[in-house]
Amino acid sequence: MASWPTAIRAKGLALAALWEPRAGFPTLLAAGWALLALRRLRREVGTSGLEVRVHAPPALAASATRGVERALALGHATCLERSLIVQRWLLSQGRRHDVLVGVAGGARSMEAHAWVESYDPDDQGADYRVLTRVTPSE
Repeated sequence: MASWPTAIRAKGLALAALWEPRAGFPTLLAAGWALLALRRLRREVGTSGLEVRVHAPPALAASATRGVERALALGHATCLERSLIVQRWLLSQGRRHDVLVGVAGGARSMEAHAWVESYDPDDQGADYRVLTRVTPSE
């Protein structure tokens, strides 16, 4: 386990990686919300499954989306975690998108993937058969 100065330095570097002076404070706030949402989601998804509720983000401009995406990448969010958090962020911006969960492969090797419909690139789910659709809820 790392010593506390190393742990603090690592967290500081993670926050520094999120910060772009031209992006401004809202981007940093959005990143903080995303990291908190990721932590809560990981704690709750085991008991709630896809019915898990991601808490509302602070009221910020859509341009702060960059902070959400970067924080989720730095937090090593799974595709499902990322999709559910991005879905909630987009809903707060007045944009309703479903999360799609699909599978690819066969009996020998199967792979699952989740993505945000009409937000992520169209080829994101091209090789996957959609099993379920998660609609946004406030």
